[in-house]
Amino acid sequence: EISQPERIPTGIFVLDLALLGGIPHNRITHVVGERSAGKSMLSDKVIVGAQTQFPDSTVVKLDIEGTHDPVWSGKLGVDPD
Repeated sequence: EISQPERIPTGIFVLDLALLGGIPHNRITHVVGERSAGKSMLSDKVIVGAQTQFPDSTVVKLDIEGTHDPVWSGKLGVDPD
């Protein structure tokens, strides 16, 4: 039997439906797309979901493009601590 991991909701209904409830918890997720496609916003929404659902866990975001905006992340609800 294959066990399914807990899911972190993205807050985007159609995406959560397609992903069976959200991004898998405790897994590495690689988000790929063109510039200005919403990758940073999606990752911030997942971080907010993870921080809400798993408050004792640590979330790591690797921003390869160097486009992280802490002010915008804060407006989306990301707790930088």
